[in-house]
Formats: sequence, C-alpha cells, structure tokens
Amino acid sequence: MLAHPVKIYLFKNIRFAAPPVGNLRWAKPAQPAKETTIQDGSYGPICVQAPLKGPQVTGPGASSPIGQAINQFLGGIPVPSFKAASEDCLFLDVYVPARAVKDPSLRLPVISWFYGGAFTFGGKDQFQPVLPLYSGTGPIEQSKGNVIFVSSNYRVGAYGFLAGSTMEKEGLPNAGLYDQHAALQWIQDYIGLLGGDKTQVSAWGESAGASSILHQLVAFGGTQDPLFSKAVMLSPAFGFKFDRKGGLEQTFQNFTELAGCAGKGVACLRAASAETLNSANTKLNIAGPPGTFAVGPSTDGNLIRQLPALEFASGKNPAPSSLAYVYFPTNGSFTRKACHPYMGHDPIIVIDHLWLFKRSSSPRQSKGNFYKGISSLILSHVANEPDLFTPLNIKSDADFTAFLDSQFPPYAKAAGVNAAIEARYPPISSGTTHNYTTEFDRTKAVIGDNSFYCNIRYLTDAYSPKTYNLKYSTTPALHATDLLPTFYNLNLDLPLLNSSLSLPLIPGFGPFAQAYQSYLVSHARSGDPNPYRKAINLPPAIPWPKPGNGADALTGVLEATDLGFRVITDPQTEKSTCAFWVQVAAAVTALGGLAPPGSVVPTTLVPVSGDPSRNYGA
Repeated sequence: MLAHPVKIYLFKNIRFAAPPVGNLRWAKPAQPAKETTIQDGSYGPICVQAPLKGPQVTGPGASSPIGQAINQFLGGIPVPSFKAASEDCLFLDVYVPARAVKDPSLRLPVISWFYGGAFTFGGKDQFQPVLPLYSGTGPIEQSKGNVIFVSSNYRVGAYGFLAGSTMEKEGLPNAGLYDQHAALQWIQDYIGLLGGDKTQVSAWGESAGASSILHQLVAFGGTQDPLFSKAVMLSPAFGFKFDRKGGLEQTFQNFTELAGCAGKGVACLRAASAETLNSANTKLNIAGPPGTFAVGPSTDGNLIRQLPALEFASGKNPAPSSLAYVYFPTNGSFTRKACHPYMGHDPIIVIDHLWLFKRSSSPRQSKGNFYKGISSLILSHVANEPDLFTPLNIKSDADFTAFLDSQFPPYAKAAGVNAAIEARYPPISSGTTHNYTTEFDRTKAVIGDNSFYCNIRYLTDAYSPKTYNLKYSTTPALHATDLLPTFYNLNLDLPLLNSSLSLPLIPGFGPFAQAYQSYLVSHARSGDPNPYRKAINLPPAIPWPKPGNGADALTGVLEATDLGFRVITDPQTEKSTCAFWVQVAAAVTALGGLAPPGSVVPTTLVPVSGDPSRNYGA
C-alpha cells in the first residue's frame, strides 16, 4: 500500500512474458512459466541499456536537467535512476486504487504507459525515487481513484530493434513492439481481476513510447487490433529506418561483427554470452553520427510494412484516370503482380511492354492502412523538440549536405532526394526567405519537421475528428520536459526538486501540473479531456476544443504556457511541410522497391522507374 491521499496498491514486477534469452532472443515474447509460489515483487530489472561514449544528445538543450542526466548516462557515468539491467526484463507494474482491489466489479478505465529513451534505454520505473517517473500515483490521485495505471518494460537497443533482411529471415525485427503488444494482451487477460475494464484501455507514451503507440496503429497495415481504444501520444519521435536490404542490414552485420558472429547469423547471436551482447550493443550505438541512433522501429515487410507516414497516406490518393499507361521492362513475360502495386486496376490490353489499364469496378480506396477502431487521441509536441538532438558541429552548407548524406542511402541521393530536401530547406547563403538564421537551425528545422512535428500532423489528419492537439510551450519546452506535469503527484517535494534542477520550474508549477494532468486523466476516463478538467484552479484548465485541419496550420490547438493555457493556431505542424515529407518517404521507398503491393503512395518528388514493390518480399 502506497502512502498517498488516495490509497493505492502497487503490484510490482509482474512477469508478463518468459525471459527473452537463448532461443527467445529476437523472437516473439512467449508465455511465462506457471508460478506455484507467491511472488514478492522484489525481482524485476529493466532491460539492457546502451550507455554510449560521446553523448548523442548534443544540442544546446543538453544543459537541461533531463539532458544532463541523459548525457551523464550516455557518457558511461553511473546514474542512480539507471539501475541494474538484464535481458530477463519483461515485467510490468500495476497501480490500483484500493477501492478497486476491494470491489473488482468497479471496472475502472486503464492507462498503459510506454516509456521513451530513443529505443536505446528506458524502463518502467527507471527514474524512481529521484523523479516520479513512471509512477501511476499522480494520475490515480488526479482521478480520485477512478483509473488503474500499468507501466511495462520492453526490449530496447539491439535486443528490441535490430532489423534488416537477415533478421527478417532468421529472427524477429521490432521485437520491442511485440513486447508492448504482449503487455497490452496481459491487460486484456488479467486486469479484470483487479477491477479494471479491458474495453477502456488508454495507451500513453512519450517520445519512443509515443512513437511505439503510433507504430501499433499501423501494425500489419492497420489490420491488428492494438488492444487499446484511446491514446495519449507526447512527442512521437523516430527516424526513417526503411532500407531493409541496405542500411538496416548493414547495422545487423555490424552488430554480428561486434558480437564475434560475423557471417554466422542470428543462431550465433542467440548462443552468445550476455556479456558479449551487452558490449556489442553499447559499441553499436557509439558508432552512429551525433544526434542519431543505430536502431529503432524499422520497416520489415510484415509488422511494419512501410514507413507510417505512407500507411496513413496510402489509399487517400485521387483515383487515376480511366486509362493509365505504365511501362514495365520485362524478359518477355507478364505477371498479375506487376500491375498490382500501382492502382489496383485490371489490365485489358498488352502491347509489347506497354500495359493499358481500365479502372476496376471496385478500385482500392482504403483511406489509409491504419487501425480505425480508435475512439479518441491526445496528440502533443513540445515547442523545442529537436534542440536536444541536433548536432552542434553543423555550421556550413557542406556540413548540412554531409548530414543528409548520412541519413539516406546512396540511391536516394543519386535520384535527387537529398537535393530536393536542400531545395525545400535552402542554405543561409541562398538569400531566400526561411525561418532559420544558421545552418544549425536549418538542420534543426529538418529534424523537427521529419522526426517530430509531422508525426502529429499525420495522426491528426488520419484520425480527424477524433483528436485533441496540444503544444507544450512551458519553459524550457525541451523534449521530455512535459513528463514532470504528466507524472506530478501530491507527495512530490517541489522545493527540493526545484533546488536540484539547473533550469528551475516555472512559478506555480504545482497548480499548473495539476491542471495539465487533469486533461490527460479526464481523457483516460471519458475519451474527452474536458469533463474532469480542473476548471476551478489557478491557472484554470480551460475548455479544450478539437483542432481544425482544413488549413495549412492546425487551428484549435491547446497551448500550455508559463502563464497557463490558451487556444492557438500551431505553425509547427503545417500540412504543406508534412506533405513534402510524405513525398520524401514515398520516393525513398519506391526507389528501393520496398513499397507493399497495393499500398504504393505515388511520388512526383523525383523520377522513379521500375516496380516500386520489386524488393518488398525479397
């Protein structure tokens, strides 16, 4: 029993899957063995982390308290919040109001939390007791005992997100995403025993956790029930990891070399010692350019068929004209599959290598390949998302070009994709009008739009009118600074916390945090942030409208500021900018021949020849 204003039971370190070791490395989470004795919850390490030499959180925001803690960890200096880790880590914590334990028939809404950490580090309780992350006490207090909170581990680093064509054949890419689904399945199977309602599950996450929720929505082309009906996504962030036979495969091969398994595949990795893999995991993440991470959610032709932006966009394109002419270089044979990826039309005439198509009686209009059974979403970003992640060494146009070259495969550069990005974000010396004044800020604009802000726009447009949008501008508005109000609780010693931070909390942080948190908890309870918001408060939680997405910028966005809350037009999630990045995603996917048949998003960014799905199943 936790000593808080609302009596809360903490069921700690519940095993929801078997230890992912040996042959279960890079495999789907398996059912745990049956326990015949009472478990005291004392064992439950976080998953293996990757303390990096040479911090990758390199921007000016690295001086923030969160930046300092992360850089200390990434620099290999022990931090109390990053405790002993193990491959045997698939555990979850359940915070339950005492009233639900006494009366399981209450059927309370459930919050399922997934942590951030760039898919490289993180854990369900890693910052406790230094910070209230990721404790369910605050949200339960805010709800007056009317929600249950679950926080679960998932595999990170190479253990959870090693991908590439070899891993597709011999192992399991995106294992960490499967872990999350297994934790959600545990909620479906057992939360009723503790008074929870499995039909009212809200997935909450920040950064990598929010990005994970986004990827669950497009899993298997949107055909898999994600096992939640509502979600709160704070700063969903991830990079383009799509080159299955190229960059992703090279990362896999690099890891096997580091583990002494070069040329021996997944079987060798599964037999390697824990110490060997731990060392390889650390070294793999050291090697990346500043501001980037070696692994993360990746396309695999199965769970994640293509980049999420394309899954949201596929099926939304205008139907083509009655006749389409598509040239297919062949060896004298023609197959049905060859025409399938383009428009879902049936061929009526074949003349040499020129195919003529007629419009099918039921053309594909999937309106996006994402899960449609979501009732409501809160989508949030901070004002200064990329500040922590932009390399400080980018000072010239040549530096910017080199940065782009490190992000995209050679075939994309050869086709003109990099040049198109440079034209969209012109150099300072070009004399054109833009919203940056240095090459560093130019790079920051690219990272912010591509990796952060546009994910909000894709989700908003896909799920309109089911979203509520938030911009967190409270000083310093850096990535992850919205975690403190999310997990605020009444036992938090604010003077002590404030005295230990290099960037002090805003005046009146406690009442602000309660108002902010009340929106999120109201959404978990009702699917709407308004019914249980703290309207009588200083600052008050004002009415939160749904956004308008008809213009270039989103309107009706709630902004959290140092002085409270207001409704604004958000210039950081522009439709035109995000449409450009969809075109980039479509181009690099088609150029690599990696588009799922039947779900190709056309692109006019650069010329693309050949079947855009030629390597999809290879």
